[in-house]
Amino acid sequence: MTLHGFVDGELDAAHSLQIEQHIATCPHCAKELESLQALKQRIAQRGERIGLNFQYVYTEAAFHWLLHSQGGLEIVKLYRSPDGRFLTALCKK
Repeated sequence: MTLHGFVDGELDAAHSLQIEQHIATCPHCAKELESLQALKQRIAQRGERIGLNFQYVYTEAAFHWLLHSQGGLEIVKLYRSPDGRFLTALCKK
């Protein structure tokens, strides 16, 4: 269960409630949630999103290659989740 899943609406109601209850008592996660929501809004405003196959684990180098070589995108900024397991990129063409 992750904040990324919560922000993207991928969690069921029970897990969403757990996240909401945790965020109400954890300033660190509340700030991270705010950052993720802002990032999602910026991505939506630009109208583009690249989907990756999440059945696989991508190395950071492969992630860069997919965005640049396959998506024709330049990475502007990288965002890491607090636990370091997830990487999100803000890109431009």
